[in-house]
Amino acid sequence: MRLTTSPGKPPRPSGTSYLSPPLLTGTLATLLPVLFIVLLINTLYLFHLHHTQHYQEGDASDSRPHSVGSSALQHKVNLANFLIKKYDLSMKSLAARLNELFLASGNTKNRGELRLILQGTLLDASDLEDIISEVSHENLPTTEQQPNQAIARGSDDNDPFVFDPNSPHCKCLDCIEDPLCGGLWKGIGFYNEQIKSRSLKIHIVVSHCKSPLHWLNDFIDDLPIQIIHIITKCGNPPVGAPESATTVTLPNVGRCDHSYAYYISNILPGLVPVNEQDDSIVVFLKDDISYQNMHQLGEWSEMKYLTHVAASNQGFACGINSVDVLFGATSFSLSAFHHIKTLENFAMETYERNQKGYVVVSGEFKSPYETLGYWWDALGVVRHGQICQVCYGGVFAASVPNIRKLSDQFWKSLEINLSRGNSIQEGHYAERSWALLLSTPLQPFQESALLRYSDGVYINLSSMHGALLRARKVFLHIGVTATQSTEALMESLTRYSSELDNDGYRLAVHGKYNPSLYDFPNIDRLGGCMWSDVIKSSFPGNMMEATMCPKETLPNLSNYMKKAAKDDHNMIILNPWLARPGTADSLGLFLDPVWEVHTIIYYRRYYEWITCVFEHWRVETLGQITTPNTIPYSSFRYIDFIREYCKRLFYGHAVHEDGYPVRRFDEMPNRITSYDYDPTSNSHVEDLTDLNEYTYFVANEYSGKSRFHRHVTIVNYHQNHTIESNFFCRVLHDANNACRAAVSEELTLQGRKNSATEEFIQVNREFPIDASHVVEDLAIAAYKTGRLNNDKSSNIQPLISRWIQMVQMNLKQNGSSLTNLPIECLYEFEVDRLLEVSLAYEKRLLPEFYESSNGKAALIHEFGKWRFCSVDTAKVLGDSKWDFLFKAQI
Repeated sequence: MRLTTSPGKPPRPSGTSYLSPPLLTGTLATLLPVLFIVLLINTLYLFHLHHTQHYQEGDASDSRPHSVGSSALQHKVNLANFLIKKYDLSMKSLAARLNELFLASGNTKNRGELRLILQGTLLDASDLEDIISEVSHENLPTTEQQPNQAIARGSDDNDPFVFDPNSPHCKCLDCIEDPLCGGLWKGIGFYNEQIKSRSLKIHIVVSHCKSPLHWLNDFIDDLPIQIIHIITKCGNPPVGAPESATTVTLPNVGRCDHSYAYYISNILPGLVPVNEQDDSIVVFLKDDISYQNMHQLGEWSEMKYLTHVAASNQGFACGINSVDVLFGATSFSLSAFHHIKTLENFAMETYERNQKGYVVVSGEFKSPYETLGYWWDALGVVRHGQICQVCYGGVFAASVPNIRKLSDQFWKSLEINLSRGNSIQEGHYAERSWALLLSTPLQPFQESALLRYSDGVYINLSSMHGALLRARKVFLHIGVTATQSTEALMESLTRYSSELDNDGYRLAVHGKYNPSLYDFPNIDRLGGCMWSDVIKSSFPGNMMEATMCPKETLPNLSNYMKKAAKDDHNMIILNPWLARPGTADSLGLFLDPVWEVHTIIYYRRYYEWITCVFEHWRVETLGQITTPNTIPYSSFRYIDFIREYCKRLFYGHAVHEDGYPVRRFDEMPNRITSYDYDPTSNSHVEDLTDLNEYTYFVANEYSGKSRFHRHVTIVNYHQNHTIESNFFCRVLHDANNACRAAVSEELTLQGRKNSATEEFIQVNREFPIDASHVVEDLAIAAYKTGRLNNDKSSNIQPLISRWIQMVQMNLKQNGSSLTNLPIECLYEFEVDRLLEVSLAYEKRLLPEFYESSNGKAALIHEFGKWRFCSVDTAKVLGDSKWDFLFKAQI
């Protein structure tokens, strides 16, 4: 937190001096004004408490900019500003007092006003922002709209970990539960009980050319229709129109868009008195709303839907609900909202579509306005923000207040503009403008949510140019072992399943199949369904169960994903077996091409990772030893395990893949000279380790496949925040609810760097060996050399357990310490190579992080704390002073 004046601030005025008066006089001269200020602010603070007690309820419901509470706040801030100028009050003391004032502000509106006023008043608003944003979340109000969520400090304004607990936010863009943003992506809304109870007055205008109108009576159902106006243009009587309808005949110009502009300019003003306009709706219809007359893929909305949405805060409802669009094999969802700057470039040079056989005059189509943007400028159309809604098809409804927010002069100008001809380019401009003109502008948080939710914009200068689009995404968490991401996310994904559902995500999580709690299928054996018989044959006997593929696994997952796609949800699939070599090819074939695949792989520094892998492997191995030939003598110790899987890295030309040092003769008689590929001399250093489950090799496999190569994301285990927060806030797209939940949980665990605890901690640098490893290593080594006997038992497992207990007991009875045992460590050149490859992996996988202060330098620093050692079993077994360890043989 910054409390002192920053170097860039103006110096103290020259007239202010602390040294010129004598000490006592100077002290009094300084303290008296400050004490006076403190008394004033305290009085102000007490007055504020009294004031909010009387006016808090009124302020909370009053949205006017000059409410009583707002005026009082402005008065307080003006007084504070006066005190700053008069007494040059220090930023630290002022900020502390203003922070108290901020906390005392009784509601969201007052706090928001106060924050904006203060930021505009102070010389360095960030000083105040630092204090306000670090207010403990226990002091903030908690409601459904304002969750108990403190602000997590991030690096910039776009940091996904920064939340203002008092600001409105979108829970979802397609759900019923969110009254602020539900249905926004498609530009639709949901029925509101308060609207249903209102006495709506519905007016209808139909633009008619030659289609019969028998359908109109059924379409309007039993709604309270005030009057129907039919504007006919093509010289054909409106057959089938309701008897009560009023018919107006106009010249055949401008098609339906001109009809609507004429109605608003000339008919509507005399229909709806000002005192009735708040409950009045106008529905704009064409004479043909059949499927064949649609201008985009979708379906027509019902009349009740149009009127209810138009009567809501949106003030506008489009007659067509859009559906997905296929581009090649990929399905994209197009939003009703368009990027304004892109939309402004829309220009349709010709229009060939004329399925109804309307009269078209050759040469009249081209407009003097080259683009939609130029046309808007000519009419003085105001654009709000970066995006706006577009309604295709010429069928919509709008509230009368929203219609009348534009002047009569504007509507008359639009009517004249659309009178140039029959089939004209301006009509297509108007079609794309009705929603912009008649809908309520988005709030900034709604616009931000839509932009985050989208993947980009659709580019098609003769169609839905500028529409926001998004592909359905499946996020594959490839569970690289020992990164601890699988364990953490298995729990958090199911814990936040409801938040993720609101965010538009469906789950399929390994190890969490439970039909009574979750609706996703069992994917525990998904890996077994992906591997070939050759890969399965490489699994050891104790792991053969993992290679099984139940016949229902793939069909159930495929059906579940189809349903998620139909419901316009993304997918998250978590399965640790997907990291096995040979998985990517089959998985790419299984996934339906409509999905955009994002492959998520977590990274942990290699020297840490191989240590954790050893720990996992060691526990499993001890539990699976049954006969002498199942004991992995060559890699049982920690340093032997590292050497086993870093042979090529450590020893280069001296060791081939089988581990034996062999040197061939350079030339042999009667033999063709050959040049063998040597992986130790032709590969990068990061290719010389031999555990293919490491992040580097998994990332190479997936990025090398066309189905996955576009979106392979490496997530840094060593980055700030927890595994869960990084996944929900940085990896997933627009998972705001899950992100908030994860950050909130993280804030309750302050000081925890990562959600997973370290598995390998070298407490004693002088003896950096796990105590349990020592006795296990000694027991196995003693058995190998014949110091401990099997007695021809068919199962050696119980004997190993007793030998381990025996060694522990002998150490204790002899009063010896483990630290007295000799240790063996990696050679210095081996340690250097281990550091070299660890740095190479980080540089290749996370180049920006590697160059940062937390990257290369931090890795070298942390690596320097480690020692890679095991007990020297050869010395122990070869030195008689340690014979007591094995005396009580079983």
